[in-house]
Amino acid sequence: MKYFADFTLTDSIRQKIQEAQQKHVAIGSKVRFSAAEYFEMNRKFIKQSKLSPDSIMQLAIQLTFYKLFKKFVPSYESCSTAAFLKGRTECVRSATSATTNAVLAIENNKSNIGELLKQCSAMHSQLVKEAATGQGFDRHLMGLRCTAERLGWLQPKLFSSAIYKYMNGFILSTSTLSTETIAFGGFGPVVPDGFGIAYNILSNKMGALISSYKAIIIMLRLRLRRLLLRQLRMLSSDYKNREVMTDYHITPFGNVISDDNDQGPRTTLSRLNDEMLECQQIGIGSISKYGFRLYDGQFLYGPIAIFPKAVLSWRVLTPDDITPESVRFFTMLEPKLDVLVVGPGDRQHVDPVRRRIAPFLSKHNIGLEIMHSASFLYRF
Repeated sequence: MKYFADFTLTDSIRQKIQEAQQKHVAIGSKVRFSAAEYFEMNRKFIKQSKLSPDSIMQLAIQLTFYKLFKKFVPSYESCSTAAFLKGRTECVRSATSATTNAVLAIENNKSNIGELLKQCSAMHSQLVKEAATGQGFDRHLMGLRCTAERLGWLQPKLFSSAIYKYMNGFILSTSTLSTETIAFGGFGPVVPDGFGIAYNILSNKMGALISSYKAIIIMLRLRLRRLLLRQLRMLSSDYKNREVMTDYHITPFGNVISDDNDQGPRTTLSRLNDEMLECQQIGIGSISKYGFRLYDGQFLYGPIAIFPKAVLSWRVLTPDDITPESVRFFTMLEPKLDVLVVGPGDRQHVDPVRRRIAPFLSKHNIGLEIMHSASFLYRF
């Protein structure tokens, strides 16, 4: 025999349901996601190095955020307490003194990074162990706060203090995923200006799904995604055997373009290809009349730099340098170029540059793409 519950809904309840639905849609529509997968580091590789896979991913997240915002923030990692009756989760605070030391050492090219990675691994593993066995403090404090509310007691001043509110405003809210698919699971941001990062560490890859509210600018989330891939790259290669590539880059065959504003210029003759972000790379930080300065501090002298498997960069200091004479070199390359990409700087320089070099390139059957950019760009 089947029994059916018969709910009697008043007008007031119906209105509240409708309001809840509208609120749910309004909040949900503001959330955006970006997925990333990295195949050159995995659980087996990290364990063979006698490190904790979870600690490496958390360090990569901390390093990524620091590179973008130059600060450390309250960070949350969910830890299961299912070993206890009705256990749910405890908080692992993954931003530690060990991760701070490692991030600053990496940023300053220190030589003791290997030892600092071990310290990060040891401290993180200890925090996870304590959280899983009920030795954390966040849920205990939450229990005390909820008990005080239930009994009608005056809230202890701790819970209204500025430091307590700050330490619980998790800018980085993270959690591992047990599934192999990264694109269909997630962990949302818990504050308006925060990021949610769900990740998995498998036998053949590492992946992350980064979420944020639209109001904090989509670009930040996309840049966080790209930087996370870079930090995983750096940690896995230990600064060895990295190819060189610029933030603005295009393959020698003229079919892939990506730029530093993370919104990805999509032009008529080229398309953004996220897979280019997967390869190991060193970025060009700046140029001068002497040559190119890389992000890792190296300096390449001369007017031209050829980077294996990636990019040829030509030093352009002013839009006036972009002339038929200066682009003549590109007509001699083999394989022959399909398109030349030029970034002359401000929009006001686009038309003059086009008028100067478009006829010349057309004679050599080379297409021209002009993108205004904050930095002068002259790549193929």
